[in-house]
Amino acid sequence: PNDTNNYNTLDNVSVQIEVAEKPMAVPATVTANSRTYDGTEKPLVNVDDSTLVGGTMQYALGTKDAATEEYTTSIPSKTDAGTYYVWYKVKGDENHSDTAPAGPVTVTISESVAETVTITFDEGEGTGTMAPVQIEKVSQYTFPKSSFIPPANKVFAHWKIGEKQYAVNDKITVTADLKVTAVWGGYRKQNRDE
Repeated sequence: PNDTNNYNTLDNVSVQIEVAEKPMAVPATVTANSRTYDGTEKPLVNVDDSTLVGGTMQYALGTKDAATEEYTTSIPSKTDAGTYYVWYKVKGDENHSDTAPAGPVTVTISESVAETVTITFDEGEGTGTMAPVQIEKVSQYTFPKSSFIPPANKVFAHWKIGEKQYAVNDKITVTADLKVTAVWGGYRKQNRDE
């Protein structure tokens, strides 16, 4: 102070100053959102912010070894099947230090497993067997030739499902298990030796 009458000036006095290091921020809990492909884009990870202290979460895609994309505050999202590696860190606030990159969180979007339906064959008046056929649900099926043994003096006429008739090489879209029945008609021409 300028009031030298009431204050003495001291020189060369040592003052100890302690500089405290900023505490490290604490990241949120990040877990994989592994799933099966369904054609929609969804976040690759789930984030529980209840553990986050002192900053803002940032995310980046990369390899098993390091992030290869720029860190952003957006959680990465993907649609296509595959394996993804998500890295994350905290950008510290004015009272906390940044964290080092953590991860990766390995996320798998599996290939969708096609649902199948079974087509079975009934010999009708004929005999023998035909192996069931499995195809992908909601796909087209072409009616085959019959390999059943025809009844006496008859020939294969067509296939039947319920009351509907289908010829060989007709196509149908199959949405559920089907039972296809062979229908016989007409007369088979006999050989002289029979």
